[in-house]
Amino acid sequence: MRDIRWWHGKRVPSVFGMVRMTLDNPESVAAPFGDRFAHVARVDLPGGGALLQLAGQVAVDDEGAVVAPGDAGAQAERIFEIVDG
Repeated sequence: MRDIRWWHGKRVPSVFGMVRMTLDNPESVAAPFGDRFAHVARVDLPGGGALLQLAGQVAVDDEGAVVAPGDAGAQAERIFEIVDG
């Protein structure tokens, strides 16, 4: 998979002022389509916090079976496990 990790060249304006944005594709997640799509967007906020935006994630186990059908909370936990690597 082509590594598309990048820091936005400039700070981007937001309701918080100017913030830094990073796009990432963790190795624990299947490769995305195209060369400019990212599974994770991290926006560093003033004061040390961060906002993570995830895209294209599904709650599956190592064999590809859906984890906890009908339980959105358990599926969210699995997605964070996958993204965390």
